[in-house]
Amino acid sequence: MKKATDKPKKESRIQNFITRTVAGAVLTAIAFACTWFGGYVMFAFAAIVGYIGMFEFYRLFGIHKAPIGIIGYAAAAVYLLFLALGRTEILMTVGIICIMVVMVGYVFHFNETDAVKAMAAATGFVLVLIPLSYLYRVRMLNDGNLLIGLTFIASSGCDICAYLFGMAFGKHRMSNISPKKTIEGAVGGILGVIGLAAVYGAALSKYFEGVENPVLGCVMLCIPAALISMVGDLAFSAFKRNRGVKDYSHLIPGHGGILDRFDSVIFVAPVVFLGAQSFVLK
Repeated sequence: MKKATDKPKKESRIQNFITRTVAGAVLTAIAFACTWFGGYVMFAFAAIVGYIGMFEFYRLFGIHKAPIGIIGYAAAAVYLLFLALGRTEILMTVGIICIMVVMVGYVFHFNETDAVKAMAAATGFVLVLIPLSYLYRVRMLNDGNLLIGLTFIASSGCDICAYLFGMAFGKHRMSNISPKKTIEGAVGGILGVIGLAAVYGAALSKYFEGVENPVLGCVMLCIPAALISMVGDLAFSAFKRNRGVKDYSHLIPGHGGILDRFDSVIFVAPVVFLGAQSFVLK
């Protein structure tokens, strides 16, 4: 005999699924629109996502309103300004100087900022804001309107395929960080991404201008990107586990925060950018 609580639980799961699906569809629509328009629309999207991600990361360590956190936000603004001005040749130097400025903040607020918080302030800038800015940088490449799609194939596509393969064949745990992730799921995720990338390259081959072999190029970009996407997912999960929280925020209904949805994208975007510039684009 079924318990009386079974029906409410089932209804709750259905409601959560609907909420998650609708929120995911809205977020996907926004991302698609921004990538379609490109330019400063894409820049604004990357900057907003980056800033929210920084805020969530800083809040995890209790520095989202602290002086060193504010200095981190200011450093991010300087970095984004140089990026918006197209001064990409000096962005690395700008980034290093920005980190130094954050450390200056640590020195002058030493009594209220321990070493963990100081490193969190620098990490939020280096590990969240800068990598997410590569969404804009990928979009601004030749064929960037097409290459940007590979960042989502390698991140979301790998996650979905790994989940499905893991549910069907998973037996060997991949990491203690996330017990549900398995080696079989990871292999399935990579294979799934290879298939998706090949289909993507074939379907859009006539629209690529700077890629000599779109199918091979897309697959070459997505294999390392998919591998690193799983590391990104686990890395940001590890931060949450260590700080004892389930989600980074409740910004996206049914999903959590920006860092809960863009954790793998953070690692994937720079890899796609580097691979496209170094090996794929003519």
